[in-house]
Amino acid sequence: MPEAQKTLKLYISWAKNSQDDKLVQQLKKHLSLLERQKAVSIWGEIEAGLEVDKEEVRRIKESDIVMLLISVDFFNDKNCIEDLQQALERYEKEDDQVFVIPVMLRTTFLESTTLTKLKLLPSDKYPVVHKHWENTDEAFTRVVDEVMKVVKYANRKEAEKAKKVIKNNKLEIENPTYKDYKAAVEVRNVHSLPNAGDIGGVQNTIGTERQEKIIDDFIDQSEQVKSLIIDDIEISRAELFLKKAILLHKSAIRNNNRAKLEEAYAMLEKARKLEPENLEILLEMAKVLVILTPDDPTDEEEILEHIELMIQNPKDDETAFYLAQARLMLATSNLEHIDEDLLLKAKKTFERLDHKQLVLDCDEMLRLARENRKSKIPKLPKQAKNTVPPPLPKSAPFNPIGDWEVEIHSFIPNTMFLQLYPNGSLNGKQMYIPFNGNWSFQNNYLYIRGFMNGFPFEFAVQIQYEDQGCYFGMGIDGNRYVFKKFVQQPVQRTYSSGMR
Repeated sequence: MPEAQKTLKLYISWAKNSQDDKLVQQLKKHLSLLERQKAVSIWGEIEAGLEVDKEEVRRIKESDIVMLLISVDFFNDKNCIEDLQQALERYEKEDDQVFVIPVMLRTTFLESTTLTKLKLLPSDKYPVVHKHWENTDEAFTRVVDEVMKVVKYANRKEAEKAKKVIKNNKLEIENPTYKDYKAAVEVRNVHSLPNAGDIGGVQNTIGTERQEKIIDDFIDQSEQVKSLIIDDIEISRAELFLKKAILLHKSAIRNNNRAKLEEAYAMLEKARKLEPENLEILLEMAKVLVILTPDDPTDEEEILEHIELMIQNPKDDETAFYLAQARLMLATSNLEHIDEDLLLKAKKTFERLDHKQLVLDCDEMLRLARENRKSKIPKLPKQAKNTVPPPLPKSAPFNPIGDWEVEIHSFIPNTMFLQLYPNGSLNGKQMYIPFNGNWSFQNNYLYIRGFMNGFPFEFAVQIQYEDQGCYFGMGIDGNRYVFKKFVQQPVQRTYSSGMR
């Protein structure tokens, strides 16, 4: 390696004294070749006599690369969460050239975290420990390849200016800067909402405005071409419209803004004209329609049935996953008549593809279907669009304090447990994932703010009326909520210290 090339300082963050330790040692062996070539320099153990916390902060500030080794233990380690937050603070700065590389060691829940917009290694689908890889060496080789790409970007000479070239109706940016590549990665990693009913699932909007601007710039650049190419990333014009629609969808739910939702649907129509059989576009259209027309599932059912006809025999795992999502939505388009056979088909695919969270979603919905057969749930009255919900009757005041079982009626129904304490703190659990935070109740709105898996979320529900001891409300995410007093403690009662 040329002597003039800069050696990059590499900081590795992982959950110490956990089962990740062996994997970390194996990864360091793979990185040792780059150390011998003086491409990178890995920070060693902290010397005795230094304050550990201050030294870790200093190292992250001075590092060129911050590698985050993700696992369930990572998200339960206070130091790892602090490392993550500091790394992302640097990443969000336009003038900071830090390279943040998340490596998923073992399967864990990532949908509501800010990591989803970064390029996840060794693959955005499979962690290091997974049957997809022949062995962990294969997975770690992919990680080392990405580090070498980072070294290339960091050492690119200023004279090597990026230039745009049109080839075969495709706009290719030659000699892209790291800023160009970083923007392309952020756009590629804009993903559809996982489950509109999950708290936290729609709250990951950090950087959304910047991502929207990046996409708008890309759309302007590629106006006369079919796709944009930056290094090894190719993004079609239809995909740009799709990504913009997803961001608008998230923003609409967060801000309860119907106009943005309609704008998202208009973007999806543009995308569909360019790629009429694109499964991701069709699924996103169905998800937007669920909220735009909550009392009339006809349009989304038509789209979902079209997907089923298109891919009766999936050719690969990705196509099978799209089909399973369509079946899941189609099975629950009418909550009074859940199609359990279709739901079981979706669950079988999610189990085969190891999508544990979606398997849990299916189980929750099957439970609801069984309950529906046993007893008829009180029906929510239909409301005219754009009307103000009825106020809470004075005869049935809502007192938030206590233990609650909350049914969330989205296209994937699920249940949340809440413990709301007199001091304004709370504990809870949803889909087996615990969270804590603060609550307040003003003008019939219950506001919840907290942390799940170490990441912030917030949502609000307007309590509308009471019926047979149940309180019915409408969330800012467009979902309906039913609050029932919980007679047994769903989670261990310990007073939360509140927001961090």
